[in-house]
Amino acid sequence: MNVDNVKFNINSNGYRPLQPKKRQQSTNFRGAAPASVADISTEINNLMPKSLKMIHKMGSGGELRDIIINSLGTAFLAPIFIKWNPLSKTDEDTRTYSAWRQPVSAVLAVATQGLITIPFDRVVVNMVNSGWFNDAHNKTAFRDDNYIAKLVKNNHPEFTKDQIEQEVNKIKKQQSEELIRSIKENDTVTLQHANTTKTTQIGAEEMRNYKIATLEDILKSETEELKKFNEVKIPQRIARSEYYRLHGAEASKFLTEMQQEISKAKDKKGIEKILSAKEKALKGKAQDKELMNIVQELRGMLAYGDAKDAHSIINTKIDKIVKKHIPMYQGLENKEAVINTVKNNADIVKRKAGLDGAIEKINGFLERLKKKEAVSSGQIEDEIKKLVKGGDDTTSRLAKYKDFSKLVAEKYKSTIEANIKGFKRISGLLVATLMLPVSCSLLNWVYPRFMDAVFPNLSNKKHSNEAHNYIDKANQNGEVHK
Repeated sequence: MNVDNVKFNINSNGYRPLQPKKRQQSTNFRGAAPASVADISTEINNLMPKSLKMIHKMGSGGELRDIIINSLGTAFLAPIFIKWNPLSKTDEDTRTYSAWRQPVSAVLAVATQGLITIPFDRVVVNMVNSGWFNDAHNKTAFRDDNYIAKLVKNNHPEFTKDQIEQEVNKIKKQQSEELIRSIKENDTVTLQHANTTKTTQIGAEEMRNYKIATLEDILKSETEELKKFNEVKIPQRIARSEYYRLHGAEASKFLTEMQQEISKAKDKKGIEKILSAKEKALKGKAQDKELMNIVQELRGMLAYGDAKDAHSIINTKIDKIVKKHIPMYQGLENKEAVINTVKNNADIVKRKAGLDGAIEKINGFLERLKKKEAVSSGQIEDEIKKLVKGGDDTTSRLAKYKDFSKLVAEKYKSTIEANIKGFKRISGLLVATLMLPVSCSLLNWVYPRFMDAVFPNLSNKKHSNEAHNYIDKANQNGEVHK
């Protein structure tokens, strides 16, 4: 069966592909990437220069990319070392003749291996999107954009490009919502299978592993953040607070004067110019390192909003430093007092408690799952939301994980994508390897004919040299026999 030949009807549930001749396959589109992630990716790609876009595109080419890169090296680099090899004892014509073999070989490699790899890759893509493989390589819960577009075209040949794109986006949203809903409410994922109406659901043990993997990712992120907080953020805060203790008056004067200058700037370029000048003036002054850091932080804030927003953000930041932070540390007796004040600061205490609380709660969920307790994705999500709603400082950081089922869906998709990528790489390499004998045989047949047609003089010299070699060997053998 050709997996592309699928017709569609529309019902209240969206698209449903129909198998030919009574063999109906019910297919609900599920599980696209969150729109926010897709939007960010699109924006980043749009901002890339053409050179980076080309590299990015080549980087997603899989086995074909490897073939092309190797062929480019064969075609352009190898001939240079063959032609101008100072260690070679052969004559120049022989080296030139041999050098031309490399670009011919590169063209044939792309023609034979590449032209097989491309359709093979497409076949694999269609198969994983239609449910031909096992559950670990099944994308029917979050089909690819191109595959969805192909199915929409089959059902609506009258659609324009914009209409197809709108329909694809609509189906992607349905996929995402359905996948997340299924994980949250049923703690499973339903998969379709090619050539049959049969569906399967991911088992409890497999879903447990996805939940554990998701929680371990969260735990790793929070643990790294806590380490950074203890080993980087707090020492930085202590260093800056010690600077305020020793140089509070100078810092206050510098920042106040800079604030007044910035207030007169009409646009963000004007603010940027002032900050650049201040940064240049502070450069090389070790005692003003913290002031330099503050100026650099303010420059970073220019990315937010327009000039009005920039003025507001910068003013708020400077006011907080001049009116709160500097007076807090300026009158302290020594550095030890600074350290104690920093560590007992309400914001510091609250943030550390939040990190510790998040880590403790995530470890609690992990422990329950590893004991094989029946804790669903929906239950974990509800517990996190309840904690966040309660405003508990120790779990305030859990707010960004309140859509836990969505995170599990993303982990599920990334795992399946990784499985498919690995399969495509291995199978593509196998196909390319099987094509090597064909490529070599074709090269041995094409190359001498190519040289005879394009470089007959060089080709004739090569044949003449080979004939002389045979004659010389024959004479040497004759002398030995005498």
